[in-house]
Amino acid sequence: MTLGFNEINLEEKDHTKIISITFKGKVDKNDYDLLVPQLEGIIRKGGNIRLLIELIDFEGWTLGALWEDAKFNLKHVKNIVKFAIVGDRKWEKTMAAFIKPFVKAQIKYFDTNRIDDANAWIRQ
Repeated sequence: MTLGFNEINLEEKDHTKIISITFKGKVDKNDYDLLVPQLEGIIRKGGNIRLLIELIDFEGWTLGALWEDAKFNLKHVKNIVKFAIVGDRKWEKTMAAFIKPFVKAQIKYFDTNRIDDANAWIRQ
């Protein structure tokens, strides 16, 4: 089975956890079945998190993955304080703007060539 995400990287700064995840290709429900318990374990241990999601050759989500993503975000809306999305496609930037009204986190989109800016912003 090919995973739609790479290993999760975790960094702690000033009692806030920064989680970096790279999504590749198409993400499906099985990916979320592996990803969500890891994220929830991190949240249980420390509360608020900051997410940096890098999209590489990203083809989107299956319907099952979208449902799992929505459930996770609704359950943890108060735990995600910052959300950086790094990508190289116009629809990814549009997606970042679309989800802003539905979350409490600060959300910002960065083009792939600005990954360093995304890393700096998520740590501010």
